[in-house]
Amino acid sequence: MRRPSSGKSFLLAVLSLLVSCNLIWLSGCRGLGASPQNNNNAVPQVVSFTANSSSVAAGSIVTLSWQTQNATQVTIDNGVGTQPANGSVNVTVNVTTTYTLTAHGASGQNSAPVSATVNVSKTAPTVTLTATPNPVRGGASLTIAWQTTNAASISFNPPIAPTEDTPPLPANNSVFLAPASLSTQTITYSATVASADGTTATASVNVTVLPPLPTITFNASPTVTAAGQPSVLTWSVANAASFSIDNGVGSQPVSSSGSAVGSANVQPQSTTTYTATAVGGDGTAVTAQATVTVNFITLTANPLAVTPNSSTTLTWTAPQAQSVTIDNGIGAVNPASGGSVQTSPLSSTTTFTATATDVNGGAHTASATVTVSQSAGLGNIKHIIFLVQENRSFDNYLGKLNDYRTSKGIGGPNDVDVFDPNVTLVGLKGIPRQPFHERTVQTDNLTPSWNESHFDLHRPSGATSCTPNPGSNCKMDKFMITTNSISEGRTRDPNGDRAVGYYDQTDLPYYYELAAQFATSDRMFSPLLANTIANREYLFSATSQGDVFPPSTNVTCTPTTNPCQFTWQNIFDAMDKATNSATGRHVSWKYYYLDSSVFLSQWNTWKNPADQGNVRCIDEWYKILQDPNADKLLPDVVFIERGGGKNVSPNCVNSAPGSDEHPDANIQVGAANTKKLIDALMNSSAWKDSVFILTYDEGGGMYDHVPPFTEVPPDNIPPKLRSGDLKGGFNESGFRVPFIIISPFVRPNFVSHVNRDNTAILKLIETRFGFPALTARDAAQDDMSEFFDF
Repeated sequence: MRRPSSGKSFLLAVLSLLVSCNLIWLSGCRGLGASPQNNNNAVPQVVSFTANSSSVAAGSIVTLSWQTQNATQVTIDNGVGTQPANGSVNVTVNVTTTYTLTAHGASGQNSAPVSATVNVSKTAPTVTLTATPNPVRGGASLTIAWQTTNAASISFNPPIAPTEDTPPLPANNSVFLAPASLSTQTITYSATVASADGTTATASVNVTVLPPLPTITFNASPTVTAAGQPSVLTWSVANAASFSIDNGVGSQPVSSSGSAVGSANVQPQSTTTYTATAVGGDGTAVTAQATVTVNFITLTANPLAVTPNSSTTLTWTAPQAQSVTIDNGIGAVNPASGGSVQTSPLSSTTTFTATATDVNGGAHTASATVTVSQSAGLGNIKHIIFLVQENRSFDNYLGKLNDYRTSKGIGGPNDVDVFDPNVTLVGLKGIPRQPFHERTVQTDNLTPSWNESHFDLHRPSGATSCTPNPGSNCKMDKFMITTNSISEGRTRDPNGDRAVGYYDQTDLPYYYELAAQFATSDRMFSPLLANTIANREYLFSATSQGDVFPPSTNVTCTPTTNPCQFTWQNIFDAMDKATNSATGRHVSWKYYYLDSSVFLSQWNTWKNPADQGNVRCIDEWYKILQDPNADKLLPDVVFIERGGGKNVSPNCVNSAPGSDEHPDANIQVGAANTKKLIDALMNSSAWKDSVFILTYDEGGGMYDHVPPFTEVPPDNIPPKLRSGDLKGGFNESGFRVPFIIISPFVRPNFVSHVNRDNTAILKLIETRFGFPALTARDAAQDDMSEFFDF
């Protein structure tokens, strides 16, 4: 029997469908499903009726919210009136009020009434929130300020965390933020306060964040040349959508994050001013200029500074000259178009003048001054970079350096002053402990605060300073006791053992290798016996103007802030005023951050937009060092802010939060990031004339066996002590800190035993670039020349 063809099957299916559809049409589709129910007679119900706060201050705005079923509308008493079946409404509450809601159905049926009571309490909290300025540029200073009443606590969304060494956020305060945005957006900041009984109140402020203004660093080197001779334009740009340079140089590439780093060779025939233009995300243009002066003849000296009885090399360029002579015994030089000659040994500062004659017999001159001084070797250093990490003592980090050095065949077993492994300290529970290899790379915190640090000394009553080892009058044996000041460690470490733990080359192999192969010091100290903030004030300015405790609030500078947190001159201000004799420009500097914190924002310096523009994400460090012209692009001085906290800086690919090596951070994370920073420098063209300094701001409450040394006070301002604080002054240093200096100029395997504190870094910068000390403290420091062999 033949099966029906597929075509017949399809036809039968269509006919069947048509018959079915006609039957459905005739029957009105009855019997194919349940008929719709008529719910007009259903009783309305109130699913929920709430107030967003049950206890408020008089005059507060409260939101009433409700949901119903089978209702067409609701009514709420106390003047609220008729409202939709589901929704919310804001009401102002002046006295304790019970609001009653009734839901109404389509057929006139009503729900059972439901009530919500809002109590007005004299102890209910209030909060107001303001933002200044508003709008604000992305990355610029934004101050969020709040005022509260009856508040036991306050929290923010987005979170605003307390900074290190400051107490929890107080009820009335302000805080600096740097919102990041490459395009215009609105950020809502909310503050919620709670009273002692848990009653809450909330306030919000909307902040318009505009794209950040572009910043440009733009230079020419050399700035003086002969006609047709090369000069190199270099630039680093941030926050730009586009970037270009006139006079034929043209547009330059900009990354998706708005940055540009690069260089271009130019050969002007006459004096030319080059203008660089960066355009921001909202079309705002910012310009910078660099002028290349074209002279008939140029004369340079390298080096510009020499030690007594040393020579320098003079180089002249005069493409159109018929003849050239140089004074001070050198005479006629050939070829006239350009060349070099070495001077005889110089005993005093000397100015050399070259005279060139043109085809018409006209004379043209150029000069170069060579400075002769004992510290002139520092002039070979072109870039000084310093990274200052957190809270480590020398014994805690490098206490096993002798063992490592001798294992590598470097030096003797006593080259470095390290702890005695048999020394015994007694802890909080009376249990004695000797220094031990720390069992973890991340411990609970300790405290180096003023009182704890002075207690750690165990100094005789009435003594105002420590005498040196051996036989110091300071026993240096109370470090375990003061761990009790940190609550989070009392359970896990009730005896305070972590204060005498140490790390070795198995924990920090990179640091041990750096310290052994390059140079270190077993006599580098923090500037004073206090915690981070005061020591970093010294690091920036060689004084704390009396501060020994962190300020109760962190005031961030804006153009209208008066006064700022720190009002006195710092090293960045001084560099703005100083001139680098090699370039003829102000000493250039950059401040690179690894997370979202910038300590400089609390100084008067922050009021200067140009100085704010020098503060950049660490991404720029890596971009500059990858450029073939890194030696020209890298500034004279670079400070790298430690990466504390946990927040990644927005739009900063190489952010490194949690890398500051603070006791509550993983030390190996920090060491790995430091290696990344130094590797980038070593693999760049800037390495050959750079110095990288790695040190720590203070001892962090960790044991160290060497007592502080006697110092020169920075000024006549005494410590700002409170009643009951331990006595002390600014005439002594803090505790020893790890210190490693890395450079092709350092004396290999060198260990210094000269007493210094971290303000010696300032002295090195001041000496190298020839400007005065900030205070008597940095003036008294050694300039670190002994570390180098030029």
